[in-house]
Amino acid sequence: MKYILQIVGVFFIGAIIGFILLSFGLSVDISMMIGTVAILILAYLVTKQNNKERK
Repeated sequence: MKYILQIVGVFFIGAIIGFILLSFGLSVDISMMIGTVAILILAYLVTKQNNKERK
């Protein structure tokens, strides 16, 4: 259950970053790209953290 919440949280944070950039007037493409990159980076960090906890 914890992992599902982390995944959902990562997506929400990425979406929020995208919406914040949109509200600053950046184009949709750039905002979505940065949001996607943020999701990927956060997902990587969460995975790395989870692997550390398992060891």
